Amino acid sequence: MLTKERFSSIIIFLLFFLGMYRYIGEFLFDTDEGDIFVGGMAISHGVTLYTEFLSQHMPFSYFISALFWLFGADSVYSQRICFYLFYATFWLLIVKRYASQFTKIALVLSFLVFISFTGQIYLGTQILSEYIAAIGFVILFLEFVRYSTSEKREFGLTESSLISFSILCTFGTTFVSAFALLPLVIGFLVTFIKKQLAISSKSLSSWQVVVRSVSDCKYLISIILLPWIAFLVYCVLTDSLKDCLYWTYAFNRDIYSKYCGGFGTSITHVLREAISSYFTCFSNLVASVLNDKFSIGEFTKLSIYMLSLLYVIQNIINKKYLLGIVALFLIIYTGTRGMFNFHSTPQTMLMCMMSSLFLVTVYKISKKNIHRLVVVFAFFVLFIPYLSIFNGYPSFKTRNYVESDISSYIRAITNKGDTVWNFALATNAIVMNSGRVTVYQFANTPWLWEATGMPVIEKLKKDLPKVIIYRENQDVWGHKIADYAQGLSDFMAENYVNYVDIMYIRKDYYQTALSILNSFNLNSDTVIGEIYKDSVFEQEVMFKQSDFSKIGLLMATYARKNKSYLHISLVDAQNGEIVFQKKVKAWHIDDNAWMYFDVDQSKISSEKKYVIRLSSDAELGNGVTWYASPKNSGKASVNGNVIEGGFAWKLM
Repeated sequence: MLTKERFSSIIIFLLFFLGMYRYIGEFLFDTDEGDIFVGGMAISHGVTLYTEFLSQHMPFSYFISALFWLFGADSVYSQRICFYLFYATFWLLIVKRYASQFTKIALVLSFLVFISFTGQIYLGTQILSEYIAAIGFVILFLEFVRYSTSEKREFGLTESSLISFSILCTFGTTFVSAFALLPLVIGFLVTFIKKQLAISSKSLSSWQVVVRSVSDCKYLISIILLPWIAFLVYCVLTDSLKDCLYWTYAFNRDIYSKYCGGFGTSITHVLREAISSYFTCFSNLVASVLNDKFSIGEFTKLSIYMLSLLYVIQNIINKKYLLGIVALFLIIYTGTRGMFNFHSTPQTMLMCMMSSLFLVTVYKISKKNIHRLVVVFAFFVLFIPYLSIFNGYPSFKTRNYVESDISSYIRAITNKGDTVWNFALATNAIVMNSGRVTVYQFANTPWLWEATGMPVIEKLKKDLPKVIIYRENQDVWGHKIADYAQGLSDFMAENYVNYVDIMYIRKDYYQTALSILNSFNLNSDTVIGEIYKDSVFEQEVMFKQSDFSKIGLLMATYARKNKSYLHISLVDAQNGEIVFQKKVKAWHIDDNAWMYFDVDQSKISSEKKYVIRLSSDAELGNGVTWYASPKNSGKASVNGNVIEGGFAWKLM
């Protein structure tokens, strides 16, 4: 039976889901969001995390994504839908469990303020480990408030499970969450000790107090340890424990820190800098609002900053000193990597929640309508970023992430069990959409290369993949791949041939792959294969138009200067007579552009069929190609093999 309470829950759940669905069409944040998706894909296909799929991140995000992969979420769109459902479920849990403490309206508004703010200010709407951590911190903080304001001494099964889950969401997804967990741990510990001391009597020995304390925490300790023991078993069974410890801790401390201004090398330095950053942010925001750089976004940031700080002050005024101090340092230390950026998503979510809690409390205790109007206006200010773009609400079909043609090529020349090495940053989606698993991201970034380098690649030379994604001129934070990955260019030239853009095919497999690709056609205009020595591309045509002087062919050069010649012929299909012939320097052909050549229309009959024929003297990896087009009806072939659709040509 659909009761009023259940109906309310359904409405709230849909509100949460649709609030996030507003951003389903946002671009793919490939470096971090894409990393979660391909990591989850790798795990779901049996690839070992930290040993084959290299990562400097904690594991929980990958395992959530892997679970969704097992349920069939095999695209950016479906992964986002699953994560939205996951998030909405826990937001509903937050409302249901803590409504009696904070009211439903305050908690719902917390979410709405957050989703409207992050959607316009930075990348908090993407599927990030930081978003998962944000939900974990919200639950942990609310559990702390609940525990510190109740008379209950022991940790029961429910609160222990929620705390354990929240630790997985926080420390289990981002290592820097350890800093923000510190004030919460201290807060829980101080509250727990105070409760133990409050009921202690002189008749109890110190040993008896310890035993009772352990008994009160038996669920908490065991349930917190359980998932970490399970992960330890996973690491032991996959022989990845050493790699896990290296990539998640030692690597970030010793190598990655050098690219982040030393961040992470000193715990005390991080703790001090986070405090400085928090208060410096206030002066910067005030200066921004007061000068000519003023914007609604900056004003909203300042509003959230001030309102969340007022929540802290409100608790201290009400003599809830521990709660106020924990809230303040929780905000500070969830921003160890800066404020108002995607790394500080947990901080932003907490600030939005505390702002909402403060405003709702003020509204409830206000007796004058003018005070309530001020509160309503404050909420309106927080929603301005969302309301200003409300008309841009996307449909299910509106997406700013599209499948690259390279994904189709990889799918065509590899088998389901094949893996792809990825040496290019922000190309996760290309491999993911091919249905193949990416492994060994040795050269994605200078810090990964510093940890691996050519020695590791040399060890794996006996089992090189068919395809490697490689960007020859990649630049990461000012570090050029030619400088930081010395030896990689020679390795690629020795073992791989560039097929198109960033896609490289193993040399001993190139001919086989090319024969597959030359007979392979996509459902949209795209390149169909390289024109090299002894290959012939042909397109049957009829010229019904009477007023043309040029024929155009849509060509591609694979973004390179090809030192070869392209031979173009127009042949009478009936008698084989050559009507037109031209030799073109391939290095003069523009990439992804129409190439035109003059024809004498008087030699062409509108009743006859002709064949446009392309051949070349190019060696493999040094030729151009002709774009395919399914719109043409005339017969087309590659090396005598008829292909579906045809090649792109037009008259002028």
